[in-house]
Amino acid sequence: MIERERSYELTLLYPESEARVRDPQIERIRNAYEKAYAQDSVARLEERTTADF
Repeated sequence: MIERERSYELTLLYPESEARVRDPQIERIRNAYEKAYAQDSVARLEERTTADF
């Protein structure tokens, strides 16, 4: 049976130089979401981008 659920997107911006430091923090967020919402998996996509504020 296919179940349809509402989905959400979280965008995290950080300097490329901090990628190694941020990795464990991002994984903690993903794991917490999996547990809180009884998910089998939570996607993670990484891409470089340019942002100006």
